[in-house]
Amino acid sequence: MEKENEKLITSSTEHGASARKHHEISLFKFQWEHVSTPLAIAFWFFTVTIMKIIFHRFQSVHSLLPDSALLIVLGLFFGYVFHLVYPDEQMYLKPDWFFLYLLPPIALDAGYFMPNKNFFRNFGTIMTYAVLGTLWNVFAIGLTLYFLHDYFKVHTSLIELLLFSTLISAVDPVAVLCVFEEIHVNQLLYICVFGESLLNDAVTIVLYQTLNAMVDEHGLTGADYVIAISSFFVVSIGGLLIGLMWAIFTGFTTKHSQHLNVVQPLICLLFPYLAYLTAEMVAMSGILAIVICGLAMKQFVVGNLSRKSLVTVQYFMKTLSSSCEALIFVYLGISAVSKNHDWDAVFIVGTL
Repeated sequence: MEKENEKLITSSTEHGASARKHHEISLFKFQWEHVSTPLAIAFWFFTVTIMKIIFHRFQSVHSLLPDSALLIVLGLFFGYVFHLVYPDEQMYLKPDWFFLYLLPPIALDAGYFMPNKNFFRNFGTIMTYAVLGTLWNVFAIGLTLYFLHDYFKVHTSLIELLLFSTLISAVDPVAVLCVFEEIHVNQLLYICVFGESLLNDAVTIVLYQTLNAMVDEHGLTGADYVIAISSFFVVSIGGLLIGLMWAIFTGFTTKHSQHLNVVQPLICLLFPYLAYLTAEMVAMSGILAIVICGLAMKQFVVGNLSRKSLVTVQYFMKTLSSSCEALIFVYLGISAVSKNHDWDAVFIVGTL
């Protein structure tokens, strides 16, 4: 019995010694796995910031190319280097990152600083471009590609080509608006392009859902077409109402938090983002919701916020929007190099 106790004591002592040896204090440690994700995000923001400073220091280059083009070139360079170092891995901008994290700050900035009078004064023109213009683009591109579909490498039906044309007709002109702000175009052109990109969101959502259902072998009934047309108004009006609801809530909250100047900027940035997420959760237009929220809450926060809080909100919106735009352009360049592509020259030329 005594021998067994001695063995237990000896083994426990050896285990404790090995544990102390394993957990001994060291001067330096390398723990990449512990901070890999936040460090990668911070590194991208750091790189984009430094490159934008360099671009603006060289006025000759900056006068020839806008920031968006220069950042795409930077992304192409990083994508090429990444492809050489990690040839078997792919690096691209995930859709969830774009729609849930990068797009909302850009839309909020555009809505908050949008000239209200010009938007409502040209509302008829904007609606014409958003509805009729989008429908024209979808069917013109789809029918043109269907005329050339015999020359494609992959067989595609008319519905599939219309579905594809719906996707590319819904591209938000972030780059165009960035260039417009840099070269200071007139307000009419800016508001028409921005308003069209805002309202065509509902049109493309409805078209995509309808065409996607038509791909099904069972097809659609007459009632389905009525529902599809009605859903256009539901998606648009639903996004608008959600944006207004959160704008009113923002105004009410900032009014009763005037003694908490530190909290007010957070309210003005968080509530519009909640409007976007709420609209996306119920399949409404999130872009329309956050833009309307930014547009409407501006009328409330100007009187409710102190001057320092108001300046903080405005500068943080611009900073966040500019950073997200820069990351989008860099990742576009990276994706063009690092992702494998199946080239179909006829399809590409026909689409262009």
